[in-house]
Amino acid sequence: MLTWLVASPDEPMAVFVGRAILLGMFGAGAHLYGQSMLIDTFAWDYKLTGVRREGVLSAAFSFVEKACMAMGPLIVGVLFSAMGFDKELAPTAEQSPSAVTAMYLGFVWIPVGMQVMSVTLLTFYRLTDAQLSADDSAQRTHQ
Repeated sequence: MLTWLVASPDEPMAVFVGRAILLGMFGAGAHLYGQSMLIDTFAWDYKLTGVRREGVLSAAFSFVEKACMAMGPLIVGVLFSAMGFDKELAPTAEQSPSAVTAMYLGFVWIPVGMQVMSVTLLTFYRLTDAQLSADDSAQRTHQ
């Protein structure tokens, strides 16, 4: 996302497409990472409670995921409106300086900030295969 800071109207189409491919690859990797953690969470929850709650957990995950995907454009739209973005301008016309700042915030800095926050929160994720295996054998001895 930070590559948008060095983008220009004169950049070759290959660079623009390459940026889109990289953003898609990293986005898909992040999505896959979250889905794999969800499966571990199902196993961990079952180990702790003995109750199968995959439906509730996956519904909660899906709700939060969809809410975030809806809130992102809403936040950027409100930001654009508040900072004077004029959607009626011709594509070749220049936006106000505050609207340009809103675009940098909405397309670069807010997404980068959210990614940094995500990575920071993920550092607290400590569930390992060894924990799942150890808890599995401990649970079997209690049954």
